[in-house]
Amino acid sequence: MKAILIDDMRKLETLVDEVRQEDIILRTYQEAKRYILTNDLSGDMLLLDNDLGEECTLCDGQHLLKVLLMQENYPAIIKIVSSNTVAVGNMTSLLYYSGYYQQDRVDYRKWRYIK
Repeated sequence: MKAILIDDMRKLETLVDEVRQEDIILRTYQEAKRYILTNDLSGDMLLLDNDLGEECTLCDGQHLLKVLLMQENYPAIIKIVSSNTVAVGNMTSLLYYSGYYQQDRVDYRKWRYIK
């Protein structure tokens, strides 16, 4: 399972047990949106931050998640890595109503897709 980190600052090695060569880090909103629209993420784990350091108001993780879900491009696992509690709540609602369930009660930000 490939890990895809969408975050402007975090390092992948702090979020996963092992970094592999096929893992991807996307630092900007535009880069991430382009990747989401052109790649199948169904077998991947997406690690998603909300604040991507962009100036525009819709250039955040919440909007990227909406784009992803509207394209029906469902990663096997989505883990929210944001420290913004409001954004985490909004993304959690989106995931819940899109067919994801909480994988781990200890790690409440990790969601798995139900086919």
